[in-house]
Amino acid sequence: MRTSLFALSSVVVLSMGCAAQSVSSEEEAAATSDDEISAVSQSYVVLRPDYRKCMSPICGGYYVRDANRPYGKEVYVSGLDLSLSGLDELDAAKVTGAPANELVLRGKLGAVEKKFNTRAFMVTEAYRGMPGVTVQSGDLFYRAHFRDPQITCITAPCNNTVGQKLNFKPEFDFTTLTVDDAAKPFVDKAWLSRRVLSHDAIVAAKLRNGAKFPGGYEKVLDASQVFVRIPDLAGPCPMFPIHMCPEGKVNTFSHNADRCSIPTGCATPGICPMYMPACEPGYTLASWTSQPAACHAYACEPAFLYNE
Repeated sequence: MRTSLFALSSVVVLSMGCAAQSVSSEEEAAATSDDEISAVSQSYVVLRPDYRKCMSPICGGYYVRDANRPYGKEVYVSGLDLSLSGLDELDAAKVTGAPANELVLRGKLGAVEKKFNTRAFMVTEAYRGMPGVTVQSGDLFYRAHFRDPQITCITAPCNNTVGQKLNFKPEFDFTTLTVDDAAKPFVDKAWLSRRVLSHDAIVAAKLRNGAKFPGGYEKVLDASQVFVRIPDLAGPCPMFPIHMCPEGKVNTFSHNADRCSIPTGCATPGICPMYMPACEPGYTLASWTSQPAACHAYACEPAFLYNE
């Protein structure tokens, strides 16, 4: 894992237990047909490929549906049109080349073309999930961010994070985010959490009770998959001068939760473990020299982050 950690634990100081707000059935019932996929308003969708054997574009496209209506109406689209997304050719390929079950898209239906009476899905935002990770049954799709400004709590749990179901307006408070189930071996969980809470990533998750505190149970957003927005870049990275190391020493670094290399000084190379982690398919091994003995530290990062 990376050397800098991104703390997501509940604040166990100050507040009279700040209770989490769950999305009520009344609030869900308030969602109207405007949330359905249309050619007018944008919505977040998931998709599955069409395996029918007939002439394209009548077959061979995708079925799209509202991300948070697992039994909602599916709409056939002949393909994905990324002309409104602002993505360059390399980033567009990261979307079109992804397995359909590892994508969440925002957009609307395109115009019906007259020859075959089909239409494309006009993509304005694209989110790609962690390779090889499957959304768990019953999970819903959320985005989340830190409360701004943060509340001061006297008694835990302190719900300083805010969530929202995709395609639904009501927000709710929760205590902490966990991405354990979304992280393959050697994937930096701090980076994953940072993408969700500070960089607009989407999670497939369940909202559950956690530990019990004097103010009640903490509310945990338990993610089985994280979809980062494309493009996802390292940073923004602070600028630090590189140390001028004396003879016999080398520069060392840490990586923070934005995938930035942070200089940590100089170290004398010492005895290091003779192993190199093997990343699972779809991931690229990143490495850097670290304290105290200039040994290599490692992390497995999604290969689609790189323009290769």
